[in-house]
Amino acid sequence: MRKGCKAMLKHRRRLIAVSACTVVTAGILVGCVGSPTQLRSDAPRVAPPDVEQVQRPDYKKISSSQPQPPAWVATVPDKKDGLEFLVALSNYNASEVEARTAAVQNAITQFARFTGVEVSNVKNVFKDLYSQLASEVLDPTVTMHSKTGQRSNAAVSRIKPKQWYWETYAVTQGNMNKGIAYKYWVLVTVPEDEYARVQDWKRQQKVKKQRAQKKAEAALKAVVDTDKSQVDAIKTALAHAELTQALRTLQAEWNRLYDEKKRFEKAGVYYRDRAPSIAALQKKLVGELGAIQSSLVIDTGRNQPLRVSPADGRDNVPVWAWVRGDGRYLPLRRMPLLLRDASGKTLASARTHENGKAVFTSVALKEGHYRVLLDVKRPPLSDFDAAVAALAKPSGDLSVSVMGNDLSDVVKATVDGLFILPTVEPLPVKTVIVGPVTYGNTNLANEFSLTVAREIKQSLLRVGDVRVLAPKQRTVERVAQAARTRGIGMDKKTVPLGSAAVQASMDGAEGALVTTYQDAGDKVVISMELRQAGSNRVLAACTKKVNRDVIPAKFDLRSVLASETSLGKSPGSSHGIELEVTSSLGDGQVYTQGDEFSFFVTMDQDAYLLLIYQDASGAMTQILPNRSSGPAFYHAGVFIQVPDQQAGFVWKVQPPFGVERLWAFAIPRPFPALHGSDLRNGMRKLDGGVDKVLRTVRESLARSSVTYGEASTAITTAAR
Repeated sequence: MRKGCKAMLKHRRRLIAVSACTVVTAGILVGCVGSPTQLRSDAPRVAPPDVEQVQRPDYKKISSSQPQPPAWVATVPDKKDGLEFLVALSNYNASEVEARTAAVQNAITQFARFTGVEVSNVKNVFKDLYSQLASEVLDPTVTMHSKTGQRSNAAVSRIKPKQWYWETYAVTQGNMNKGIAYKYWVLVTVPEDEYARVQDWKRQQKVKKQRAQKKAEAALKAVVDTDKSQVDAIKTALAHAELTQALRTLQAEWNRLYDEKKRFEKAGVYYRDRAPSIAALQKKLVGELGAIQSSLVIDTGRNQPLRVSPADGRDNVPVWAWVRGDGRYLPLRRMPLLLRDASGKTLASARTHENGKAVFTSVALKEGHYRVLLDVKRPPLSDFDAAVAALAKPSGDLSVSVMGNDLSDVVKATVDGLFILPTVEPLPVKTVIVGPVTYGNTNLANEFSLTVAREIKQSLLRVGDVRVLAPKQRTVERVAQAARTRGIGMDKKTVPLGSAAVQASMDGAEGALVTTYQDAGDKVVISMELRQAGSNRVLAACTKKVNRDVIPAKFDLRSVLASETSLGKSPGSSHGIELEVTSSLGDGQVYTQGDEFSFFVTMDQDAYLLLIYQDASGAMTQILPNRSSGPAFYHAGVFIQVPDQQAGFVWKVQPPFGVERLWAFAIPRPFPALHGSDLRNGMRKLDGGVDKVLRTVRESLARSSVTYGEASTAITTAAR
């Protein structure tokens, strides 16, 4: 580039005419950067003419610094004594100072082009090369300029004004005097080696710039790498449902990025240029907060509306909080929740447990709609900046209906209570049988049980995705299969053969709904349990109360207690032989008129069996041994059906109706004959009532000093 400039300089040495808007420097023609023409303040003012009448100003020289312009004005001098020459001139200016300044500035521009640097960098060139200002650049007449301006121009210490030449002009436009204008020429010397010096400076600056850029880039990379690590930590914490840890990491990272951005903005141009990248990281971090918010799920459960007690009652309201991600829902642990009504009033607060469940306890609710949301004003959420208030947005809507004070509504509410489950979890069972409805712990039913059972079946139809199966009559083969699989998954617990869980297993259902009721003065307490088929594990439970006066008077709730005498109840203990006995639909069942039924018995040792049946009228009948069975000796583990398919008869429900029982006794030797009379079907009608017969049998067994076993079951018969 330097060689090219010299050639052009040589070629243009003889330039004669110089335009008023042209600077001659090293033989290069460039547009001037001087100020536009300015007029004296005392010049007469006239109205602006029409555009068509505008005339160009006429400049007439009236004086100059020399009688004749110096030769260098027309021809740039040749290099001499190691110096290059530049010629610069100003435009027409309203003051001498402005004209001289414009000439100097044009010289600086020419120097910048000569050395190949930006005009704006000339100051830095000489500051770095000489570390001082050259005041001799400025002519003493330029005294009205500020020191700052003088120093800015004086920075070009190697651009030395060698000679000055000026001219003054009278300015007219049309017939009007416009004042005086000044024009300056300056001859500037530049050392020949200046080009090389500046190129060295440029190379050094480039190296410095590259180093500074690399340093700034490395600093930015460190910020970005740390941010990536922290964002990964946020996502990992959220993937494990650790909301508190995710928020703690997010807040710390936000504060770190804020500090880093401020540091970059103050650390120089190369750092400052990269500050927007840190701002972009902050923006992405806001996106992570949004991702956290969108992953939170407040779950008010399935089977809404929630049925609650009438206005004078209070209820517990279960809800769940989850973190959603990768198709999974993880429990949000130890998080504070609020329950608010439609007006925004807070009614209750709760905190989630390890399983994500929270319970608002003893809340008085009315029919309507409610919201559940995170409580950002309680720890741990209150420990974070206000930005986490956005987390209050995820909420769950809860619909509530008030339970009516009648049996049907209470049964519905109790059934619903078994399926108050989170919507993100599957139902515990999809097929269910309606098990026995019995009084208290008696395992006995009555006509009221039938009414409740019918209401339960209707209520189950409202539960989505749950199908009710009808219990099937047992056979020996099905009972044997169920006995082998019962109790699977239970620790050291035997599931009774007559339990609804075993019946559900034989019916192909996943669960059984077992109900008890109890007369509690002015209230009737209805309790339901959903039990897993086979294992008998309790999957869900719910208890509700109904006013006693809404139960029809025809139902004698305590009627079953009349059959519960001290002798009538089986002692429930073994004297060496384990016995099990149940009906063909299990224990506690109600059979209606026309239904067929049978009983099943099994024992853990070879033994002789004595079966005694009490019908609803109180009559006692010896079923085994009978005329066709012989001594009724059976092997251990065998399931005996009474009557079996070879018996030649069936039992069918007919009046009188009520509680009927079967007692089973097992001993290692034949039973002595009991007093009674043989029937035509081969069985034996016993003398005396239940207390007398049972006392006779038990006293006989006690005197024999042999091991024995006793068990019983009861069914209830009723009109259809």
